Amino acid sequence: MLIVEDQPNFRKGLIQMVGHSPEWKVAGDASNGQDALLLLERFKPDLVLTDINMPVMNGIDFISHLRGNHPDLLVVILTGYRNFEHAQAAVKLGVFDFLTKPCTDQDVSQVLGKAYLKLKERRSKEEGPIDLSVVEKGVSDLEAHFVSAISTGEASILKDLLEQRITQLKTFSYGKLQREALALAVAVQRTARNYLNIEEGGLYQNTVDMADLTAEKILVWIDELCDGFVQWFIKWQSSKSGNAVDKAIQYIEEHYDQDCRLTDVAAYVQMNPSYLSVLFKKETGESFKSYLNRKRMDKAAILLRNTDMKISEIAGAAGFGEPNYFTHVFRQQYRMSPKEFRHQAGNTSC
Repeated sequence: MLIVEDQPNFRKGLIQMVGHSPEWKVAGDASNGQDALLLLERFKPDLVLTDINMPVMNGIDFISHLRGNHPDLLVVILTGYRNFEHAQAAVKLGVFDFLTKPCTDQDVSQVLGKAYLKLKERRSKEEGPIDLSVVEKGVSDLEAHFVSAISTGEASILKDLLEQRITQLKTFSYGKLQREALALAVAVQRTARNYLNIEEGGLYQNTVDMADLTAEKILVWIDELCDGFVQWFIKWQSSKSGNAVDKAIQYIEEHYDQDCRLTDVAAYVQMNPSYLSVLFKKETGESFKSYLNRKRMDKAAILLRNTDMKISEIAGAAGFGEPNYFTHVFRQQYRMSPKEFRHQAGNTSC
């Protein structure tokens, strides 16, 4: 891609942001539209990211000139503000998208991702264009399966799921293979980023351009990507397991008398709630809810034996907002009501 921006520091920042993307690289950069026109012929970029307000030749005039020789070139407008006049001119010139200053890594990454998919659509060797809505649905379905597999805490289940998918890919025609491989790759990377906190530069370094690859090379790439995904999961699981459960238990100890929910504890230990639930039972031998209720019942029992607090007050001190529910849970564990327990313990206080 080519970056056209007159502010040196901001241009440098954009180059660094693009460097985080595995699909794109900066072929060249310029400080105004006139210099950028010369670089177009030299580098022949797939995408241009250009500011509007620049000296010598502004962005709108630059795009008007480049359309003569590059009618289909993807162009993203970068502007410190949006107004109707600029938007109208940009639409007429076939601008692909806008980025508004100041832009973040996430903003740039999102636009680059859209541009990448658009470019893949154009370059596809299928008989017809790729239906991106179908690809996106495939990504969402696969991601749900991967999250479910991760939540079991068993790497073998995740590995089997991936191997089954790769086996399916081998039966597809070339065009369908490209589409399904793309969906699989995006699903793996999204799951890695959103659930395993894998940053770019780890699993992402294996991303390649599929447009001109043979079916065999696509399968090799996908196999390596999936194998890397499993290995990252194993490494992540190893680093998180014991420490996460210890921290979860500590959180329960300090917050059992409050609204202590699984989602709260998961956020505290920075882990997916479903996975923490599985891991917690595996490490402690009991479910999160069972452990929390037992801790609350232990506290209630101490108060019943040693204080004259009312049952409703003890329910609140043990983390139960509703006394009747407290009595129900207490009876399940001790096979008697809180009042009966108090009398049996020799405490006749009311």
